Formats: sequence, structure tokens, C-alpha cells
Amino acid sequence: SYADNDDFAKTQELSSLAKAIAKIEGETFISYGDVLFKKYIAQELIDSKADILAVVDYDWQTSRNSARYADYVSCSEPQSTKSFYHEVLLTGIDNEMTEAKRHGEWAGIIKVSPKGAAIVQNLLKEMQQKPGFETQRMSDLIRALIEKGHEIRVIYTSRAGWLDIDNLDDVLLGSSF
Repeated sequence: SYADNDDFAKTQELSSLAKAIAKIEGETFISYGDVLFKKYIAQELIDSKADILAVVDYDWQTSRNSARYADYVSCSEPQSTKSFYHEVLLTGIDNEMTEAKRHGEWAGIIKVSPKGAAIVQNLLKEMQQKPGFETQRMSDLIRALIEKGHEIRVIYTSRAGWLDIDNLDDVLLGSSF
């Protein structure tokens, strides 16, 4: 199924997501429409039992997004061989996060369990009632989830696992992805 935001040019991502709010049920992937990702990432998301799970690129320093908008994140611990064995949680998200606090870049992909879907639906409905909703981004939803105490588990990946398509160069790169 498809949900269309006729006001896309005047709004941001949450307005578009709100058009599909009824489809956020059960186990659901929520992703930007211009993100490509390798199937091993999808498999890791499917295999996880976390209620809310986000894909984070730990190699943010080499991001193609460094000169454009990027959702930088801080986590309960940076990617390392030790973090592989721990439950890493998202602790912050901000486009203007200082480099000292960055542990990665959110790749624009989350997965929710049935419980997580209900949490996201309820929070999205709550956010819709407040002024300025039309200009809010996905990062605002994620930040609100964190502020309300909901755990967002992290799956770390590297630049090789995903690609954000924002311009013609990205499209050309995506053709060999």
C-alpha cells in the first residue's frame, strides 16, 4: 500500500509518516524512501526482538552527508568489538551534534515490534496535536521517544551497508550498490 502526502513541499517527514499512521502496526519497517540498504541489515532487523531498533552508521566521518543534512547520534557506547556483545541504546539525535558526542549517523531506518508500533503510533498522534508538527522531522520523533524513556536499540553498520540517495551522483552510485 502507498500513502501520499500532497503537501510534501510545505511539510517535513513526520507529516508524511502521519499519512501512513494506520499502517504502523505489527512488526513494521519505517525507512526514508531514498535509502538503499543491504539485505543483511534487513535480516538483522527482522532477527531482533527489540521493540524499537535503529540502524546507525558508525563510520560517520566518511559520510557523503557530511556537507548536507545528517542525523548524527550518540549511543550508550560507541561501536567496538565489545559493543557487539552488548545492548547498545540510542541516547541522542541531532543534526548539529558536536563531533565529540557523535557515535554515528542514523541511516534512516527503524524497525518496530507490535509493541513498538503502538508506541510510535501513540506518540505520533500526540505530536500531531502540537503546533509546528508540519515542520518536524523523523529525528524529532526519535528524540521524543528517547525523552519519554523508550529504549531504541542500535544495530551498527558501516557505509558499505546503506546508501542515502539525494542527488544524481548518489543515483549513479546506487546503480552499482
